[in-house]
Amino acid sequence: MPFVPKISAASLAEHREATRNRILDAWGELLRRYGYEKLTLAQVGAEAGIARTALYNYFADKEALLIAHTTRESATFVEMIRRELGDSDSATERLRRYIRLNLADFATRPPIPGRDLMHVLTPEKYRELLSHTEMFEAPLREIIDAGAADGEFDTDDPAMTTALVLGCLFAERTPLSTGKHDLERATEHVTTFLLRALGCPPGGRASAGSGSQRSGSKR
Repeated sequence: MPFVPKISAASLAEHREATRNRILDAWGELLRRYGYEKLTLAQVGAEAGIARTALYNYFADKEALLIAHTTRESATFVEMIRRELGDSDSATERLRRYIRLNLADFATRPPIPGRDLMHVLTPEKYRELLSHTEMFEAPLREIIDAGAADGEFDTDDPAMTTALVLGCLFAERTPLSTGKHDLERATEHVTTFLLRALGCPPGGRASAGSGSQRSGSKR
């Protein structure tokens, strides 16, 4: 029988935050185990050690839990990316690292059982769920901007280039999470493909001005 935890933190705010995180931890574990459609709030409450009625004080429904958990996990991952990227290496090296970190994360996350969430959530909620991808865009856009500014990358539209790089990465999410693709091979292939697309030799830094030279040759 689930129990209502006593306040053990230094303040009510800290207690609520700790309880919220425990609920989200339970949600994440059960989501991977049962899938979204079969998962119930009663199961989440039992896993988190909190009465289902008390759980509603934190989350109104499964959709709210799903979005909150996705947002928290995304924010944690992006924070790790920023730590790992640093700012002293070239844009090319930072892009290599960004690619590797994302693909490695995909490989450690097995697919959620059941139907794709696109077919389960309302269009509005699915768009809200996808909005967390903007978190991944910011550090990548900084890399693309830096590479374009110093001549490492050949692009005249960093925003579109950022979107295309993300699309290429996310295309590997399912193949890596299901084990269809090997992580090392996928990382090498995607890195080589993207660096070539950006006009940067996969084995090293592109020479300054190489982009303008290619552009001129097309005239």
